[in-house]
Amino acid sequence: MKPIPLKTRVGPDLDGREVVFVTLNSSGLEAKLFEDDWNHLVELGADTGWILSKARRNYFYLRVRPRGSPNNVSTIIARIITGAQSDQQVRHLGDHLDLRRDHLSVRDISRKNRQENRHNSP
Repeated sequence: MKPIPLKTRVGPDLDGREVVFVTLNSSGLEAKLFEDDWNHLVELGADTGWILSKARRNYFYLRVRPRGSPNNVSTIIARIITGAQSDQQVRHLGDHLDLRRDHLSVRDISRKNRQENRHNSP
């Protein structure tokens, strides 16, 4: 089955910077990210089939299965944009659909937290 292309438009954000607005097919919600980051996702084959995943109440994130990924593995889009490593966590500063770099931060996860996360993950 061929992935459904995402509907996008380019326009200024409230600060006047050019961003790509991505309409999520499943919900009609819109994510936004800088054009350079969108172009990088296109190069990686991560420009179709975005998945809105709910982790817990009022907390969700966007995942994608890049074309050609081994075993059809999905990846969190904010991790791709920030280049976060496995021992790092990406934090959203506000809206989780706002994937502009200045609304994302990366922090190291302590060894204790990594062990707790491993035990609590499904």
